[in-house]
Amino acid sequence: MRLKKIDENCISILGAGNGGHAFAAYAKSKGYKVKIWNRSISVIDTIKKNNGITSTGLVEGHFKTDLATTSIQKAIEESKLIMIVTTANAHKEVAVQIAPYLKNDQIIVLNPGRTGGAFEVSNTIKEYNGPFKPQIIEAQSLLFVSRCSKPSHVTIAGIKRKVPVSVFPSFPER
Repeated sequence: MRLKKIDENCISILGAGNGGHAFAAYAKSKGYKVKIWNRSISVIDTIKKNNGITSTGLVEGHFKTDLATTSIQKAIEESKLIMIVTTANAHKEVAVQIAPYLKNDQIIVLNPGRTGGAFEVSNTIKEYNGPFKPQIIEAQSLLFVSRCSKPSHVTIAGIKRKVPVSVFPSFPER
């Protein structure tokens, strides 16, 4: 079996709610390869049927996702950046699911995070994947002011200019 290489241009978005839709549309508008995961098959099926996500507001257009899936393994393989865009109370559940499939060169972003969310996700991944220590970035709040009118359609009304983040463990000095 051949291991798949990490794609520096690929972003996985875990969670297809208001924020996940906004991140997917925004990342595609910037030229990134986008994979989107959601536990609800009805949301994923609608994104597939629409052949992507339609965005209005500050980001206008129709953006074809490279993969829309309920398989978390398929969603994160090859991706350099894994965006967990769920409510904070779902972070642990998502960490349990991704732990067996993570690779050392992947970065996880909790957006939005919560106080100590990076610690919880790191400890959960360690529990389910041994000594593996992922780099986790935790954002104070969601980057977008967005709303889904229905699955596969999002309105991005605002993009925050600054969102404080923390990194765990801290980036090594260079």
